[in-house]
Amino acid sequence: MNPIGWILTKIYNLYRFLKIEILTIFFSLVFRKFGRGTKVNGGITFYCPENIEIGRKCTINIGAMLNASKAQIIIGDHVRISPYVMINTAGLDRTDRSATKRHFGKKVIIEDNVWIQTNAIISPGVTLGKGSEIGAGAVVTKDVEPYTFVVGVPAKFKSKLPQTSPSRN
Repeated sequence: MNPIGWILTKIYNLYRFLKIEILTIFFSLVFRKFGRGTKVNGGITFYCPENIEIGRKCTINIGAMLNASKAQIIIGDHVRISPYVMINTAGLDRTDRSATKRHFGKKVIIEDNVWIQTNAIISPGVTLGKGSEIGAGAVVTKDVEPYTFVVGVPAKFKSKLPQTSPSRN
């Protein structure tokens, strides 16, 4: 690599590092809880940060949307949220037949060591069990058992996952 390319690469990498560090400081001040070692990689959308708790050593990637406008979102430790995941605590009451439907809210709980893959949607009131994985593009409308892999629309059981020991870090 030529010297100018090397210098530009170093500057770009410094910029990316500082951007992540600045976002980390910002989110630690805004969210109700933001665990040590948690990183936000790029722009995300969030509503009512005072209702959002995020555990230690989590990763939230670009395009994620955390909507805690009607209830809490509680995220455990070592959770991986891939790009463009949507987590909703609010929805419209489908049983309300009036022209202006009533909104409702239900808490979302994501336990430790969960991986939510790209473009998945987590619906209000859902609990994702410890060590579970949500397949890309899945729409989760019901609780997911611990150490279970679910896929599809709506999300359905695909396989059991091995139980792993949590990281010691």
